[in-house]
Parts: sequence; C-alpha cells; structure tokens
Amino acid sequence: MLKKREIAVEVSYDYREGDIELFVARLENGEVPEGWMVDARGRRFRFRVLELLLARGVRSLGLEPKGSESLEERYRRIVARFLSLIEEHIPEVLDGFLPG
Repeated sequence: MLKKREIAVEVSYDYREGDIELFVARLENGEVPEGWMVDARGRRFRFRVLELLLARGVRSLGLEPKGSESLEERYRRIVARFLSLIEEHIPEVLDGFLPG
C-alpha cells in the first residue's frame, strides 16, 4: 500500500566503484530518520530508485557510460536521467507516495 509522505531525494556516489545511486527517503518531522534503510522502529524509510523502477518492470534505463565525460558531467547526466525515469514510471514518488 502506498501512503502519502514528505520525501527527500538523495544522491549517493561510491568513490571506489564509481557508482551513482538515487534514493528517496520518507521524512519524519521534516528530517531523515537515523539509520541507513530502516528506522529505529524497524520501518523501512529509504528506497533505491533503481529498485522501485525495476519493480515496475523498467529495464531500459539509458544509464550507459558516455565516452570520455567528466565525473561532473556523468553525475549530472545520471541524476537527470533518474529523475526523468521517476517522472515517467513512478510519478507518485515525487508526490510523496512510498511503499509502507
């Protein structure tokens, strides 16, 4: 079941792997709860956007590397693409509707 929540969109960069990930997090009183994916009460509050997209059957993400782009160019392109995918496939997330 989806419930309307106040959310944050978070970007994570893994220096070792060079991966860029987007997350959406349910806020409590305008703040991200303590913890990584689950709050102190055992409720999941953070979701990988990639997992939400895959759960909707999205397989063509358009996130392939683009030649000799700089890290900043890659970062901006991937974040923009993820936001576009959210708007196209799971727009309710931007309105604050998250699982749980």
